[in-house]
Amino acid sequence: MYKFNLQKDVVYKGYGEVDGYIINQFSMDEYDGYFRIATTEESYNGNQFNTSNNVFVLDRNLKIAGSIRNIAEGERIYSVRFDGEKMYMVTFKQVDPLFVIDLENPYSPKILGYLKIPGYSTYLHPLGENRLIGIGLETADLEGRVINKGIKIALFDISNLEKPKQISKLEIGGRGSYSESLYNHKALTVYKPYDLYAFDLYETRDDDSYTQIFRGLCLLRINDNEIKLLQKITHMDLLKGVSEVEAYDYGYRAVFVDKLMFVISNVGVTVLNLDEMKIIKNERI
Repeated sequence: MYKFNLQKDVVYKGYGEVDGYIINQFSMDEYDGYFRIATTEESYNGNQFNTSNNVFVLDRNLKIAGSIRNIAEGERIYSVRFDGEKMYMVTFKQVDPLFVIDLENPYSPKILGYLKIPGYSTYLHPLGENRLIGIGLETADLEGRVINKGIKIALFDISNLEKPKQISKLEIGGRGSYSESLYNHKALTVYKPYDLYAFDLYETRDDDSYTQIFRGLCLLRINDNEIKLLQKITHMDLLKGVSEVEAYDYGYRAVFVDKLMFVISNVGVTVLNLDEMKIIKNERI
Protein backbone atom coordinates (compact mmCIF):
# COMPACT_ATOMS: atom_id res chain seq x y z
CA MET A 1 0.00 0.00 0.00
CA TYR A 2 1.25 3.47 -0.89
CA LYS A 3 0.27 6.57 1.08
CA PHE A 4 0.01 10.05 -0.44
CA ASN A 5 -0.87 13.49 0.88
CA LEU A 6 -3.35 15.17 -1.50
CA GLN A 7 -4.01 18.44 0.37
CA LYS A 8 -2.10 20.61 -2.12
CA ASP A 9 0.26 18.69 -4.35
CA VAL A 10 0.56 14.91 -4.59
CA VAL A 11 3.21 14.06 -1.99
CA TYR A 12 4.44 10.52 -1.35
CA LYS A 13 4.26 9.74 2.39
CA GLY A 14 5.06 6.08 2.81
CA TYR A 15 4.72 2.43 1.95
CA GLY A 16 3.37 -0.64 3.75
CA GLU A 17 3.09 -4.33 2.96
CA VAL A 18 0.97 -7.27 4.12
CA ASP A 19 0.60 -10.89 3.02
CA GLY A 20 -2.18 -11.92 0.65
CA TYR A 21 -4.51 -10.22 -1.80
CA ILE A 22 -7.81 -8.33 -1.51
CA ILE A 23 -11.09 -8.97 -3.33
CA ASN A 24 -12.42 -5.39 -3.68
CA GLN A 25 -12.47 -1.91 -2.15
CA PHE A 26 -14.51 -3.11 0.84
CA SER A 27 -11.47 -5.11 1.97
CA MET A 28 -9.75 -1.82 2.92
CA ASP A 29 -10.72 0.91 5.36
CA GLU A 30 -9.28 3.85 7.29
CA TYR A 31 -10.57 4.65 10.78
CA ASP A 32 -9.19 6.97 13.46
CA GLY A 33 -5.78 7.14 11.79
CA TYR A 34 -5.42 3.38 11.28
CA PHE A 35 -5.58 1.53 7.98
CA ARG A 36 -7.37 -1.86 8.11
CA ILE A 37 -7.17 -4.51 5.41
CA ALA A 38 -8.46 -8.08 5.03
CA THR A 39 -6.60 -10.48 2.72
CA THR A 40 -6.63 -14.04 1.47
CA GLU A 41 -3.24 -15.73 1.36
CA GLU A 42 -2.36 -18.64 -0.94
CA SER A 43 0.47 -21.11 -0.51
CA TYR A 44 1.71 -24.36 -2.03
CA ASN A 45 3.19 -27.28 -0.12
CA GLY A 46 4.29 -29.80 -2.70
CA ASN A 47 1.12 -30.58 -4.62
CA GLN A 48 -1.07 -29.20 -1.84
CA PHE A 49 -2.77 -25.83 -2.44
CA ASN A 50 -3.72 -24.00 0.74
CA THR A 51 -5.55 -20.78 1.57
CA SER A 52 -5.95 -18.77 4.75
CA ASN A 53 -7.24 -15.31 5.59
CA ASN A 54 -5.85 -12.39 7.55
CA VAL A 55 -6.88 -9.06 9.04
CA PHE A 56 -4.17 -6.41 9.48
CA VAL A 57 -4.26 -3.02 11.22
CA LEU A 58 -1.55 -0.55 10.18
CA ASP A 59 -0.56 2.69 11.90
CA ARG A 60 -0.06 6.12 10.32
CA ASN A 61 3.35 5.03 9.02
CA LEU A 62 1.80 1.91 7.45
CA LYS A 63 3.58 -0.38 9.89
CA ILE A 64 1.60 -3.37 11.18
CA ALA A 65 0.16 -2.54 14.60
CA GLY A 66 -2.01 -5.63 15.07
CA SER A 67 -3.25 -8.62 13.11
CA ILE A 68 -5.25 -11.83 13.10
CA ARG A 69 -3.77 -14.50 10.83
CA ASN A 70 -4.85 -17.88 9.50
CA ILE A 71 -8.60 -17.31 9.77
CA ALA A 72 -10.73 -20.11 8.22
CA GLU A 73 -7.87 -22.08 6.71
CA GLY A 74 -8.81 -23.78 3.44
CA GLU A 75 -11.37 -21.08 2.62
CA ARG A 76 -11.14 -17.65 1.02
CA ILE A 77 -12.77 -14.29 1.60
CA TYR A 78 -15.98 -13.59 -0.33
CA SER A 79 -17.07 -10.32 1.31
CA VAL A 80 -15.90 -7.80 3.92
CA ARG A 81 -17.54 -4.81 5.55
CA PHE A 82 -15.85 -2.47 8.03
CA ASP A 83 -18.17 -0.55 10.35
CA GLY A 84 -16.34 1.69 12.80
CA GLU A 85 -14.66 -0.43 15.46
CA LYS A 86 -16.18 -3.64 14.09
CA MET A 87 -15.82 -5.57 10.86
CA TYR A 88 -17.76 -8.40 9.26
CA MET A 89 -16.18 -10.96 6.96
CA VAL A 90 -17.54 -13.92 5.02
CA THR A 91 -15.31 -16.80 3.96
CA PHE A 92 -16.45 -19.84 2.02
CA LYS A 93 -15.61 -23.33 0.84
CA GLN A 94 -18.55 -25.55 1.80
CA VAL A 95 -20.43 -23.42 4.33
CA ASP A 96 -20.58 -19.68 4.90
CA PRO A 97 -18.90 -18.51 8.11
CA LEU A 98 -19.82 -14.93 8.97
CA PHE A 99 -17.12 -13.58 11.28
CA VAL A 100 -17.63 -10.63 13.63
CA ILE A 101 -14.26 -9.01 14.44
CA ASP A 102 -13.52 -6.38 17.08
CA LEU A 103 -11.06 -3.65 16.00
CA GLU A 104 -11.54 -1.33 19.00
CA ASN A 105 -7.94 -1.94 20.06
CA PRO A 106 -5.92 -1.64 16.84
CA TYR A 107 -2.99 -3.43 18.47
CA SER A 108 -5.07 -6.43 19.48
CA PRO A 109 -7.93 -7.19 17.04
CA LYS A 110 -9.97 -10.25 17.96
CA ILE A 111 -12.75 -12.46 16.64
CA LEU A 112 -15.87 -12.00 18.77
CA GLY A 113 -18.13 -14.58 17.16
CA TYR A 114 -19.10 -16.35 13.96
CA LEU A 115 -22.06 -18.04 12.31
CA LYS A 116 -21.90 -21.00 9.90
CA ILE A 117 -24.75 -21.41 7.42
CA PRO A 118 -25.13 -22.78 3.85
CA GLY A 119 -24.44 -20.41 0.97
CA TYR A 120 -22.33 -17.28 1.00
CA SER A 121 -22.61 -13.51 0.78
CA THR A 122 -20.61 -11.55 -1.80
CA TYR A 123 -21.83 -8.17 -0.51
CA LEU A 124 -22.56 -7.06 3.06
CA HIS A 125 -24.71 -4.03 3.83
CA PRO A 126 -25.19 -2.64 7.38
CA LEU A 127 -28.78 -1.94 8.43
CA GLY A 128 -28.66 0.23 11.54
CA GLU A 129 -26.55 -0.86 14.51
CA ASN A 130 -27.96 -4.35 15.05
CA ARG A 131 -28.65 -5.75 11.59
CA LEU A 132 -26.57 -6.78 8.59
CA ILE A 133 -27.83 -7.68 5.10
CA GLY A 134 -25.98 -10.28 3.04
CA ILE A 135 -26.46 -10.62 -0.72
CA GLY A 136 -25.02 -13.72 -2.36
CA LEU A 137 -25.85 -17.22 -3.52
CA GLU A 138 -27.43 -20.25 -1.90
CA THR A 139 -25.47 -23.50 -2.22
CA ALA A 140 -26.22 -27.21 -2.17
CA ASP A 141 -24.30 -30.46 -2.01
CA LEU A 142 -24.23 -32.50 -5.23
CA GLU A 143 -22.52 -35.87 -4.91
CA GLY A 144 -19.92 -34.52 -2.55
CA ARG A 145 -19.27 -31.19 -4.22
CA VAL A 146 -20.73 -27.79 -3.47
CA ILE A 147 -22.71 -26.09 -6.25
CA ASN A 148 -24.26 -22.62 -6.49
CA LYS A 149 -28.04 -22.39 -6.44
CA GLY A 150 -30.23 -19.28 -6.60
CA ILE A 151 -29.70 -15.80 -5.22
CA LYS A 152 -29.85 -15.56 -1.44
CA ILE A 153 -30.73 -12.44 0.56
CA ALA A 154 -30.08 -12.89 4.28
CA LEU A 155 -30.78 -10.69 7.30
CA PHE A 156 -28.45 -11.13 10.27
CA ASP A 157 -29.00 -10.07 13.87
CA ILE A 158 -25.68 -8.76 15.23
CA SER A 159 -27.01 -7.26 18.46
CA ASN A 160 -25.02 -9.96 20.28
CA LEU A 161 -21.65 -9.73 18.55
CA GLU A 162 -20.50 -13.02 20.04
CA LYS A 163 -23.52 -14.88 18.68
CA PRO A 164 -24.64 -13.47 15.31
CA LYS A 165 -27.70 -15.20 13.88
CA GLN A 166 -29.70 -15.28 10.67
CA ILE A 167 -33.27 -14.13 11.33
CA SER A 168 -34.68 -13.97 7.79
CA LYS A 169 -33.81 -15.33 4.38
CA LEU A 170 -35.15 -15.04 0.83
CA GLU A 171 -34.08 -17.32 -2.02
CA ILE A 172 -34.75 -16.36 -5.64
CA GLY A 173 -34.43 -18.69 -8.62
CA GLY A 174 -32.25 -21.70 -9.30
CA ARG A 175 -28.82 -22.49 -10.72
CA GLY A 176 -27.63 -19.77 -13.06
CA SER A 177 -29.60 -16.95 -11.42
CA TYR A 178 -27.54 -13.77 -11.30
CA SER A 179 -27.55 -10.12 -10.29
CA GLU A 180 -24.90 -7.51 -10.98
CA SER A 181 -25.34 -6.40 -7.37
CA LEU A 182 -23.57 -9.60 -6.30
CA TYR A 183 -20.29 -7.97 -7.32
CA ASN A 184 -21.14 -4.31 -7.99
CA HIS A 185 -22.65 -2.47 -5.02
CA LYS A 186 -23.66 0.41 -7.30
CA ALA A 187 -26.20 -1.91 -8.93
CA LEU A 188 -28.08 -1.97 -5.60
CA THR A 189 -30.32 1.04 -4.89
CA VAL A 190 -31.47 1.69 -1.31
CA TYR A 191 -34.39 3.99 -0.46
CA LYS A 192 -34.61 4.34 3.31
CA PRO A 193 -37.94 6.28 3.54
CA TYR A 194 -39.72 3.10 2.41
CA ASP A 195 -37.08 0.53 3.52
CA LEU A 196 -36.71 -0.48 -0.14
CA TYR A 197 -33.87 -2.31 -1.89
CA ALA A 198 -33.84 -2.62 -5.69
CA PHE A 199 -31.46 -4.61 -7.89
CA ASP A 200 -31.28 -6.15 -11.34
CA LEU A 201 -32.21 -9.81 -11.61
CA TYR A 202 -31.66 -12.63 -14.06
CA GLU A 203 -33.74 -15.50 -12.66
CA THR A 204 -33.75 -19.14 -13.72
CA ARG A 205 -36.22 -21.90 -12.94
CA ASP A 206 -35.57 -23.65 -9.64
CA ASP A 207 -35.02 -27.09 -11.18
CA ASP A 208 -31.33 -26.97 -12.16
CA SER A 209 -32.27 -26.55 -15.84
CA TYR A 210 -30.77 -23.03 -16.15
CA THR A 211 -34.00 -22.00 -17.92
CA GLN A 212 -34.57 -18.23 -17.78
CA ILE A 213 -37.95 -17.27 -16.33
CA PHE A 214 -37.39 -13.58 -15.56
CA ARG A 215 -35.13 -10.69 -16.42
CA GLY A 216 -35.69 -7.27 -14.90
CA LEU A 217 -35.63 -5.48 -11.58
CA CYS A 218 -36.41 -6.96 -8.16
CA LEU A 219 -37.81 -4.79 -5.38
CA LEU A 220 -37.57 -5.84 -1.72
CA ARG A 221 -38.60 -4.34 1.58
CA ILE A 222 -36.14 -5.09 4.38
CA ASN A 223 -36.69 -3.95 7.94
CA ASP A 224 -35.29 -5.08 11.29
CA ASN A 225 -37.31 -8.29 11.26
CA GLU A 226 -37.92 -9.57 7.75
CA ILE A 227 -37.21 -9.56 4.04
CA LYS A 228 -40.24 -9.25 1.77
CA LEU A 229 -40.41 -9.49 -2.03
CA LEU A 230 -42.67 -6.68 -3.27
CA GLN A 231 -42.36 -6.47 -7.05
CA LYS A 232 -40.58 -7.84 -10.08
CA ILE A 233 -40.60 -5.43 -13.01
CA THR A 234 -39.54 -6.38 -16.52
CA HIS A 235 -39.44 -4.66 -19.90
CA MET A 236 -39.55 -7.85 -21.91
CA ASP A 237 -43.24 -7.19 -22.64
CA LEU A 238 -42.17 -3.93 -24.37
CA LEU A 239 -40.19 -5.93 -26.93
CA LYS A 240 -43.20 -7.40 -28.74
CA GLY A 241 -42.86 -6.93 -32.48
CA VAL A 242 -39.09 -6.38 -32.22
CA SER A 243 -36.77 -8.68 -34.15
CA GLU A 244 -35.14 -11.51 -32.21
CA VAL A 245 -31.71 -9.90 -32.70
CA GLU A 246 -32.85 -6.64 -31.09
CA ALA A 247 -35.09 -8.19 -28.44
CA TYR A 248 -32.69 -8.12 -25.51
CA ASP A 249 -33.18 -6.07 -22.36
CA TYR A 250 -30.38 -5.25 -19.95
CA GLY A 251 -29.00 -2.60 -17.62
CA TYR A 252 -31.93 -2.42 -15.19
CA ARG A 253 -31.56 0.35 -12.59
CA ALA A 254 -33.89 2.08 -10.12
CA VAL A 255 -34.22 5.77 -9.28
CA PHE A 256 -36.41 6.94 -6.39
CA VAL A 257 -38.09 10.35 -6.27
CA ASP A 258 -40.48 11.04 -3.38
CA LYS A 259 -43.19 8.36 -3.64
CA LEU A 260 -42.21 7.16 -7.12
CA MET A 261 -39.72 4.59 -8.39
CA PHE A 262 -38.41 4.82 -11.95
CA VAL A 263 -37.15 1.56 -13.43
CA ILE A 264 -34.86 2.19 -16.39
CA SER A 265 -33.30 -0.21 -18.89
CA ASN A 266 -32.03 -0.02 -22.46
CA VAL A 267 -35.60 -0.82 -23.55
CA GLY A 268 -37.93 1.38 -21.55
CA VAL A 269 -39.00 3.17 -18.39
CA THR A 270 -41.49 2.01 -15.78
CA VAL A 271 -42.93 4.27 -13.07
CA LEU A 272 -44.18 2.67 -9.86
CA ASN A 273 -46.30 4.39 -7.19
CA LEU A 274 -44.70 3.29 -3.91
CA ASP A 275 -47.72 4.00 -1.72
CA GLU A 276 -49.95 1.71 -3.76
CA MET A 277 -47.20 -0.47 -5.25
CA LYS A 278 -48.82 -0.08 -8.66
CA ILE A 279 -47.31 0.61 -12.06
CA ILE A 280 -48.61 3.92 -13.38
CA LYS A 281 -46.43 4.16 -16.51
CA ASN A 282 -44.69 1.58 -18.66
CA GLU A 283 -43.26 2.84 -21.94
CA ARG A 284 -40.64 1.82 -24.42
CA ILE A 285 -37.81 4.30 -25.03
